[in-house]
Amino acid sequence: MKGQFINYALYLRKVGRFQDSLDAVVTAERIDGGVVNMMTQYNKGWSLSELGRYAEAVEAFSKGVPYQPDYAFVYWRRGLAYEALGETIQARADFEKAAKLLIEQNKVSEVGDLLLEMREKLRQYRLDQDIAL
Repeated sequence: MKGQFINYALYLRKVGRFQDSLDAVVTAERIDGGVVNMMTQYNKGWSLSELGRYAEAVEAFSKGVPYQPDYAFVYWRRGLAYEALGETIQARADFEKAAKLLIEQNKVSEVGDLLLEMREKLRQYRLDQDIAL
């Protein structure tokens, strides 16, 4: 059942209903009895970012990391939130971590539409010399 709310949250984000997306994630958290996991925290952070609530997004993403520290996309999205907060050192570290994990796990092909944006961030932070996506 929790998964249905997460899927619904994803759909709502895609159609621009960010608060409704966040509400669906919060419902999923309640169903889970407040148990922290990557699925809910990643989606919560993503919805919070879309609402411009970047500090809360960083907190949500960071909460999920211990439960799945090899999930590259959480570092990517947390990096974007850090960047929006002007915390470029943390953003750079997260962009680097995301790219390295994608390469190590041979998952660059799973990036899809984000690949150009990721390459641009690596270039912007001068990481493209050492990391080639």
